[in-house]
Amino acid sequence: MDAEGKRCWTLKYSDFHMDILPSVPKISTLPNPSRNVTQIRLTHKENDSYFNRYSDPKAYRKWFTKQMEVSFSKQREIIARNKKVEIEEVKLFDVRTPLQMTIQILKRHRDIMFSGRDNKPISIIITTLAAKSYSGETNLYEAMEKVLQDMDKHIEFNNGKAVICNPTMDSENFADKWEEFPEKQQAFFEWLNKARKDIIQEPLEFAGGMGTMKNRMRELFGSKAVNQTFDTYEEKNIKEKNKGNLGVTKEGNIGSIASSNIIAPLSTHTFYGK
Repeated sequence: MDAEGKRCWTLKYSDFHMDILPSVPKISTLPNPSRNVTQIRLTHKENDSYFNRYSDPKAYRKWFTKQMEVSFSKQREIIARNKKVEIEEVKLFDVRTPLQMTIQILKRHRDIMFSGRDNKPISIIITTLAAKSYSGETNLYEAMEKVLQDMDKHIEFNNGKAVICNPTMDSENFADKWEEFPEKQQAFFEWLNKARKDIIQEPLEFAGGMGTMKNRMRELFGSKAVNQTFDTYEEKNIKEKNKGNLGVTKEGNIGSIASSNIIAPLSTHTFYGK
């Protein structure tokens, strides 16, 4: 069943949902409008009454792209080279930078953690704090570590009130509900601490085989996504092994034969019969 929220309408489908934000250009309310104005006037409902609120998603998109400009440019070059096209033909939606993948993983972790629970941290807060924390890391793990380490450093407190400003519109505080509903603030920090433990700390201390790791990842991110990831990883390893590109380290781990830690190459196998 579809539902009306404070600002969005949620359209519910069998296996996903879509949030729709009714809005009109703010330019229509100005006496001397400028074509450079990209702000919107959106719905904001409280106690069955509607009030004016404003945002600027186009400016936010520009800001977000700027935050990942270096890694985005590198990814565009790689994709353009692989597809043998001009770099201008590679659009934003064609690229997945470490920042974008980090945010996807964090949101998935949040969804699993808060399944059936209230006060789930909202996506715009996770996205904004992650983008502010990102420093251009080109490695996914390093980007994740940096983001989780620094996210809360970008939350300001004014007389005890949490402030997470829209970086393109200071008047919009993404944490405006935290003062009225302190349980939302508590839930955010509960999630952040758990994400640090689950994604960064525990894997560094992990002892066990791939099967054990796979089961743990299912608990954190859901079976479907984890099964697909491990299947892809296994298929890739089989192909690399058959090409003679994999070896074993002295610790017993599998890695690229080009690594200096490799002490012996993996043998290829020939299977007979059906």
